[in-house]
Amino acid sequence: MKRMIWLIVLALSCGVIIQAADVTETAAQQAVAAKHFGEAREMYQQLLRKEPDNLGYQNWVARLSAWLKEYDRALVAYDVTLARQPENFEAILGKAYVRMWQRQFDDAEVLLHQAAQHADQQLAWHIAKFSLYSMQGKLKLARQHLDQVRRLDPQNAELPELEKQLVGRSPLTVQVGFETQRLQYLSPDIPAFNT
Repeated sequence: MKRMIWLIVLALSCGVIIQAADVTETAAQQAVAAKHFGEAREMYQQLLRKEPDNLGYQNWVARLSAWLKEYDRALVAYDVTLARQPENFEAILGKAYVRMWQRQFDDAEVLLHQAAQHADQQLAWHIAKFSLYSMQGKLKLARQHLDQVRRLDPQNAELPELEKQLVGRSPLTVQVGFETQRLQYLSPDIPAFNT
Protein backbone atom coordinates (compact mmCIF):
# COMPACT_ATOMS: atom_id res chain seq x y z
CA MET A 1 0.00 0.00 0.00
CA LYS A 2 2.84 2.41 0.86
CA ARG A 3 4.40 1.76 -2.52
CA MET A 4 1.09 2.55 -4.27
CA ILE A 5 0.77 5.86 -2.39
CA TRP A 6 4.40 6.69 -3.17
CA LEU A 7 3.82 6.03 -6.90
CA ILE A 8 0.71 8.25 -6.90
CA VAL A 9 2.60 11.08 -5.16
CA LEU A 10 5.48 10.69 -7.62
CA ALA A 11 3.12 10.75 -10.61
CA LEU A 12 1.35 13.83 -9.29
CA SER A 13 4.61 15.67 -8.59
CA CYS A 14 5.87 14.84 -12.10
CA GLY A 15 2.64 16.25 -13.51
CA VAL A 16 3.13 19.46 -11.52
CA ILE A 17 6.73 19.79 -12.75
CA ILE A 18 5.69 19.24 -16.37
CA GLN A 19 2.81 21.68 -15.99
CA ALA A 20 5.14 24.29 -14.44
CA ALA A 21 7.48 23.97 -17.45
CA ASP A 22 4.52 24.46 -19.79
CA VAL A 23 3.42 27.55 -17.89
CA THR A 24 6.93 29.00 -18.11
CA GLU A 25 7.08 28.32 -21.85
CA THR A 26 3.64 29.85 -22.24
CA ALA A 27 4.83 32.89 -20.31
CA ALA A 28 7.92 33.07 -22.54
CA GLN A 29 5.72 33.03 -25.64
CA GLN A 30 3.51 35.73 -24.12
CA ALA A 31 6.63 37.84 -23.54
CA VAL A 32 7.63 37.29 -27.18
CA ALA A 33 4.15 38.32 -28.35
CA ALA A 34 4.40 41.46 -26.19
CA LYS A 35 7.84 42.14 -27.71
CA HIS A 36 9.57 41.85 -24.33
CA PHE A 37 12.47 40.03 -25.95
CA GLY A 38 14.96 40.34 -23.09
CA GLU A 39 12.46 38.92 -20.61
CA ALA A 40 11.50 36.14 -23.02
CA ARG A 41 15.14 35.22 -23.58
CA GLU A 42 15.71 34.94 -19.84
CA MET A 43 12.71 32.62 -19.57
CA TYR A 44 14.01 30.42 -22.39
CA GLN A 45 17.42 30.35 -20.74
CA GLN A 46 15.76 29.11 -17.56
CA LEU A 47 13.90 26.46 -19.54
CA LEU A 48 17.15 25.49 -21.24
CA ARG A 49 18.87 25.03 -17.87
CA LYS A 50 16.09 22.57 -16.94
CA GLU A 51 16.26 20.82 -20.33
CA PRO A 52 19.76 21.38 -21.77
CA ASP A 53 19.10 19.07 -24.73
CA ASN A 54 16.02 20.98 -25.93
CA LEU A 55 17.18 22.54 -29.20
CA GLY A 56 13.89 24.40 -29.56
CA TYR A 57 14.72 26.39 -26.44
CA GLN A 58 18.29 26.86 -27.67
CA ASN A 59 17.00 28.29 -30.95
CA TRP A 60 14.70 30.66 -29.08
CA VAL A 61 17.64 31.98 -27.07
CA ALA A 62 19.51 32.53 -30.34
CA ARG A 63 16.53 34.11 -32.13
CA LEU A 64 15.78 36.49 -29.27
CA SER A 65 19.43 37.46 -29.00
CA ALA A 66 19.35 38.34 -32.71
CA TRP A 67 16.18 40.38 -32.27
CA LEU A 68 17.95 42.23 -29.45
CA LYS A 69 20.77 42.91 -31.96
CA GLU A 70 23.21 40.88 -29.90
CA TYR A 71 24.44 39.18 -33.05
CA ASP A 72 27.57 37.53 -31.67
CA ARG A 73 25.59 35.98 -28.85
CA ALA A 74 22.97 34.80 -31.35
CA LEU A 75 25.60 33.20 -33.58
CA VAL A 76 27.13 31.35 -30.62
CA ALA A 77 23.70 30.06 -29.60
CA TYR A 78 22.90 28.90 -33.14
CA ASP A 79 26.30 27.22 -33.34
CA VAL A 80 25.48 25.23 -30.19
CA THR A 81 22.40 23.86 -31.96
CA LEU A 82 24.31 23.16 -35.17
CA ALA A 83 27.08 21.36 -33.28
CA ARG A 84 24.46 18.96 -31.95
CA GLN A 85 22.30 18.81 -35.06
CA PRO A 86 24.09 20.12 -38.21
CA GLU A 87 20.93 19.89 -40.34
CA ASN A 88 18.70 21.90 -37.98
CA PHE A 89 16.77 24.09 -40.43
CA GLU A 90 15.73 26.74 -37.89
CA ALA A 91 19.31 27.24 -36.73
CA ILE A 92 20.68 27.41 -40.28
CA LEU A 93 18.01 29.89 -41.35
CA GLY A 94 18.35 31.93 -38.16
CA LYS A 95 22.10 32.14 -38.59
CA ALA A 96 21.58 33.24 -42.21
CA TYR A 97 19.33 36.09 -41.05
CA VAL A 98 21.93 37.20 -38.50
CA ARG A 99 24.60 37.25 -41.21
CA MET A 100 22.24 39.30 -43.42
CA TRP A 101 21.69 41.82 -40.64
CA GLN A 102 25.45 42.03 -40.25
CA ARG A 103 25.62 42.68 -44.01
CA GLN A 104 27.66 39.49 -44.51
CA PHE A 105 25.68 38.54 -47.60
CA ASP A 106 28.10 35.92 -48.93
CA ASP A 107 27.95 34.00 -45.64
CA ALA A 108 24.16 34.28 -45.63
CA GLU A 109 24.03 32.95 -49.21
CA VAL A 110 26.11 29.91 -48.24
CA LEU A 111 23.84 29.19 -45.28
CA LEU A 112 20.71 29.56 -47.42
CA HIS A 113 22.18 27.19 -49.97
CA GLN A 114 22.64 24.69 -47.14
CA ALA A 115 19.07 25.31 -45.95
CA ALA A 116 17.68 24.73 -49.46
CA GLN A 117 18.03 20.99 -48.91
CA HIS A 118 14.95 21.05 -46.66
CA ALA A 119 12.18 20.70 -49.24
CA ASP A 120 9.52 20.74 -46.52
CA GLN A 121 10.51 24.28 -45.53
CA GLN A 122 10.24 25.97 -48.93
CA LEU A 123 8.06 28.84 -47.75
CA ALA A 124 10.46 29.97 -45.01
CA TRP A 125 13.40 29.51 -47.37
CA HIS A 126 11.82 31.68 -50.09
CA ILE A 127 11.06 34.40 -47.53
CA ALA A 128 14.70 34.31 -46.42
CA LYS A 129 15.93 34.48 -50.03
CA PHE A 130 13.56 37.40 -50.62
CA SER A 131 15.06 39.18 -47.61
CA LEU A 132 18.61 38.51 -48.78
CA TYR A 133 18.03 39.91 -52.25
CA SER A 134 15.89 42.80 -51.05
CA MET A 135 18.58 43.91 -48.61
CA GLN A 136 21.13 43.87 -51.41
CA GLY A 137 18.92 45.81 -53.80
CA LYS A 138 18.54 42.82 -56.13
CA LEU A 139 14.91 43.58 -56.69
CA LYS A 140 14.26 41.29 -59.66
CA LEU A 141 15.53 38.28 -57.70
CA ALA A 142 13.63 39.42 -54.61
CA ARG A 143 10.41 39.62 -56.64
CA GLN A 144 10.95 36.09 -57.96
CA HIS A 145 11.09 34.73 -54.43
CA LEU A 146 8.11 36.84 -53.39
CA ASP A 147 6.16 35.30 -56.27
CA GLN A 148 7.13 31.84 -54.97
CA VAL A 149 5.89 32.77 -51.49
CA ARG A 150 2.61 33.95 -53.04
CA ARG A 151 2.34 30.70 -55.07
CA LEU A 152 3.05 28.46 -52.05
CA ASP A 153 0.78 30.33 -49.63
CA PRO A 154 -1.50 32.98 -51.19
CA GLN A 155 -2.99 33.79 -47.76
CA ASN A 156 0.38 34.21 -46.02
CA ALA A 157 0.08 36.96 -43.41
CA GLU A 158 3.58 38.25 -44.21
CA LEU A 159 2.85 38.96 -47.88
CA PRO A 160 1.59 42.54 -47.47
CA GLU A 161 4.63 43.47 -45.38
CA LEU A 162 7.02 41.85 -47.84
CA GLU A 163 5.36 43.60 -50.77
CA LYS A 164 5.75 46.97 -48.99
CA GLN A 165 9.51 46.43 -48.99
CA LEU A 166 9.50 46.57 -52.79
CA VAL A 167 6.99 49.38 -53.34
CA GLY A 168 8.60 52.44 -54.88
CA ARG A 169 11.95 50.78 -55.32
CA SER A 170 13.26 50.71 -58.85
CA PRO A 171 16.62 50.49 -60.59
CA LEU A 172 18.74 53.62 -60.62
CA THR A 173 18.57 55.36 -63.97
CA VAL A 174 21.37 57.61 -65.22
CA GLN A 175 20.82 60.11 -68.00
CA VAL A 176 23.80 61.28 -70.01
CA GLY A 177 22.94 63.68 -72.82
CA PHE A 178 20.19 62.06 -74.84
CA GLU A 179 21.17 58.55 -73.79
CA THR A 180 19.53 56.76 -70.86
CA GLN A 181 21.16 53.60 -69.55
CA ARG A 182 20.26 51.51 -66.59
CA LEU A 183 23.32 50.98 -64.44
CA GLN A 184 22.42 47.34 -63.96
CA TYR A 185 23.45 46.69 -67.54
CA LEU A 186 26.66 48.66 -67.19
CA SER A 187 27.70 47.20 -63.85
CA PRO A 188 25.93 43.90 -63.20
CA ASP A 189 28.29 43.08 -60.33
CA ILE A 190 27.24 46.05 -58.21
CA PRO A 191 24.55 44.56 -55.93
CA ALA A 192 22.71 47.84 -55.40
CA PHE A 193 22.03 48.11 -59.13
CA ASN A 194 21.37 44.48 -59.90
CA THR A 195 17.63 44.20 -60.00
